[in-house]
Amino acid sequence: MVDERKARECDKWSTVYRDDSTPPCVILDCRYRSLEGVGESCLELLVVRFEERESSKEKCDEVTVVVLEWMRLHQSAANSGYQLIKSRLFEGKSYPDYAAIVSENGLSLASAAPFTLISGGWDDEDDMDVDNVVTPPPSNEAKFKWKQTSEDVTIMIKLTTSQLTTKQHIVCSISPKRVSIGVRPDLLGSEPVEVVAGDLYLESDPEASNWSVEAGELIVCIQKKLVNRTWPQLIEGEDVGEFVADDEQMTRAHDALKHLTTDPTTTTEGADDDDDEYKMFNSEQLEECDSFFQSNATLKYFDAATNSFTHSVDISSLKWLFNARLAPTEPLALVLRHDVDAVLWQANEPNQYERVWRHQSTFNALGYVHASKTNIKYTACAPDSSYAALCECQRRVYIYRQPSPLVNSALKNRSLGKQVRKISKQQVAVLDTQEDVHGFCAANHHLYILTSSQLSVFKMACDVGA
Repeated sequence: MVDERKARECDKWSTVYRDDSTPPCVILDCRYRSLEGVGESCLELLVVRFEERESSKEKCDEVTVVVLEWMRLHQSAANSGYQLIKSRLFEGKSYPDYAAIVSENGLSLASAAPFTLISGGWDDEDDMDVDNVVTPPPSNEAKFKWKQTSEDVTIMIKLTTSQLTTKQHIVCSISPKRVSIGVRPDLLGSEPVEVVAGDLYLESDPEASNWSVEAGELIVCIQKKLVNRTWPQLIEGEDVGEFVADDEQMTRAHDALKHLTTDPTTTTEGADDDDDEYKMFNSEQLEECDSFFQSNATLKYFDAATNSFTHSVDISSLKWLFNARLAPTEPLALVLRHDVDAVLWQANEPNQYERVWRHQSTFNALGYVHASKTNIKYTACAPDSSYAALCECQRRVYIYRQPSPLVNSALKNRSLGKQVRKISKQQVAVLDTQEDVHGFCAANHHLYILTSSQLSVFKMACDVGA
């Protein structure tokens, strides 16, 4: 249900859209667009709900899934109400931490488990009653595998059952700087199907190279002209094939990086358990803010033009903290913890000049502070990033301001002996009520806190609460 409130009629609402068939849901984001010149408007809603699905045909138990719906409502000039014209459905296994409508063709989404598009489209040819079927992603299986030692490079090509395995079907050409491998589908003069072709990363020795067919697999061994040289690529300038690390190469890599390891992973026989040199890493030394809870968390951008997720970032090591609205016309921004800091990221519609997520500001040590507060209910920041505030379930609000310059001060750092030019201030506001906090909003100059019986407003330009 979408209601409309007219000017100067705060106690009167009129229903402009109603759909009783839609299950109960929560509105995550919305955007209003006025179509100038035609007297029409468009309202886009992003809602989330829970649905029960059967786990399997053999079992009668049900599983709960999270359904995210992107709705587009249209209001014509001749009709005062809105009509649903388009809808997209996404399905996942976790409640989204962050979901924002970036533009009329873009959606930004962060969650612990990935979401999948199950139906819907913006094109006029799309039917609203589409089948609830997930399109499987295209196969990214490599055409061949390759590995290397200090002396040679081996290419392994799996032959299918439809391909004959006689030598007459194999076309292999190895020169000092180039390789070409193909398989003929038959012996009737047909052209070979090219599998590998291109300039080698380094020169080879064709006379010492060879190939053979073993157990349905074509094995091509290319002898290196310069031994003890590692090839980062098989074909120069192209990342083709799947590289399989050889045991000898893994050993050399471990030995080369051994000096970067602080503690050995295995203890030495006969070593004293109290010897610090052979102690294993103790996970109890980690604090709560050092733990990573979401191993599959991702931040994705969905492009309605291509009907697919075009950008994806792994944020499993970056704990989500809160969301923020920096401007009425801007999409919702999100705050992630980077080490001990909190970093604010603003979503944008990608183009050749703008990235999908733009770094907006950083709150120093706020990630560490957030992890240390166990009774936090709300977290917010000012649209101009001048401060961040953490609100407990009752009474207390912790305010952390950005560093501000010192005027006429001779404050110095004792350990470094340098003059301190900026300092950060921390403030604690205490409400005069024991009621639970039900609402929390941060503006540039005021902080709003809603309880059951009162709305408290703190003026942020000075230290006096009003």
